[in-house]
Amino acid sequence: MRRHPTVQRTRVVAIVVAGACLAAGCTSKAQNQAGADESKPSDRTGELRIGTLGPISSDPATLNPTHSLDVLAADLLYDGLTRTDGRSPEAQPSLASSWDTTDGITWSFHLDPKRKFSDGSPVTAASVVASLGRVQSLEASSIGGSRLDIIAGLTASSDDVVGITLRSPNFELPMLLADPTYGIVPFVSAGSGAPTMASQTVVSGRFKVQSGGPSGATLVVIDGKGVDVDAVEFVHFDDEASAATALRHDKIDIAPLSGEAVPPQGSTALTLSAANLVLEVSAANGLWKDPATHRALLGSIDRAAVAKATSGDASASADDLVPGSILTPGHCASACAPTPEGLAAVKAIGATSGPVHIDVPKGADGAAAGAELARQLVAAGLPAEVRSSDPASLQATIGAGRLELALFATVGLAPTPDPYLAGALSSIGPENLSGFASADFDAGLAAARANPDAAKRRAAYVDLESAAMAAAPIIPLVGLGERFAVSKRVHGIDARAGLLFDGASVSLSN
Repeated sequence: MRRHPTVQRTRVVAIVVAGACLAAGCTSKAQNQAGADESKPSDRTGELRIGTLGPISSDPATLNPTHSLDVLAADLLYDGLTRTDGRSPEAQPSLASSWDTTDGITWSFHLDPKRKFSDGSPVTAASVVASLGRVQSLEASSIGGSRLDIIAGLTASSDDVVGITLRSPNFELPMLLADPTYGIVPFVSAGSGAPTMASQTVVSGRFKVQSGGPSGATLVVIDGKGVDVDAVEFVHFDDEASAATALRHDKIDIAPLSGEAVPPQGSTALTLSAANLVLEVSAANGLWKDPATHRALLGSIDRAAVAKATSGDASASADDLVPGSILTPGHCASACAPTPEGLAAVKAIGATSGPVHIDVPKGADGAAAGAELARQLVAAGLPAEVRSSDPASLQATIGAGRLELALFATVGLAPTPDPYLAGALSSIGPENLSGFASADFDAGLAAARANPDAAKRRAAYVDLESAAMAAAPIIPLVGLGERFAVSKRVHGIDARAGLLFDGASVSLSN
């Protein structure tokens, strides 16, 4: 028995979230760490104040990964069965103190008897089953719900043991459950409504709501053990200029930052990436059936220019399908550069083809990226036209086999590469717009999931992405995310997979 030592679906969901990200004006990735090179103080606690331009929603089940502050609030208020420290490929204990499986299919998560909800009631297996079941019931209407379709059954084996049965072996389950989307809420009975930011909201995390409303919210720590701040306050501002002024005058510690805006003096710019904008190349459409045409296209695209047009930052090119720097090294860091051979091949394609259509989700970023791609292809000799698509029209295009090229965003909070690769590259993946189908990839993915060794699984995922991208069904373009200015008083920021910071690691100095 393996025990932790210490511890065909619809494609609409991905298309909808990608469109939401692009419409919201997600910006490119930048430095993923602020204050991390400074020593972490241990002699001060205080209130960490974050500027926000809108209300905060914290229901884990309905999180939009591109709304960074909602994700942060939910992560502070609700703990999951597991967590990740960002350094180890193994999940760490949270509400579950340990877990075991013999085959990667049947799992038992043993709840920590010391962990309770904020009202003092125990976190029971029944409450965990109900909470995860609520997310799973959302199915394709949420990314979190769609990714739980690997689960065949949830049971409360006893008050303190949660049983999870999978459809096939998958040793990445503990890492998947570290996604903030799977934070455990108390049992939500019919008609009782979803969790809110009200002060009486019962939570399972290290923080609880002291006060909340349209003008902001204050979360206070419940148990100070292992936590270096007393409270996290979300302060509402009417615009980014007002928030920047407050940051300059030490009224807040983190402020939203747009576009190419320079962070105020005494702060560092940080962009939190929860999505990568990619170009999917159809394997079903006649013009693009030959993988050689995919590679020719790859050899013709100036990805830095696309990043510059989209975000104003030429260095924001995405080097992987998987967002949030979860996988390294970036497969496109050196391999995805324009070549004379690629440009010549694209010109040859253009000499015999009609206009190529690039389907683009609505939103400023999608329009900018699509326009730059079309400009480059036309300049290379391949006529290209941008076609704005909503989810319904894109589904119809895919169903009719008329998809040629499409901009798409891989989005999510999962700290494991598994759901991203499975969704976009497996033959039955719900986010597989390209029609890429490889028996070798599918078998390799199944073998990786079934390997109980975390380090070997991670190496297998790197190899899988590399092998699949050699056929270029997907071309990474731009890292997308929300941008913030972070005061140098803030330490322990280690942004990853859409989460601004871990409540147990962040701290303040004078």
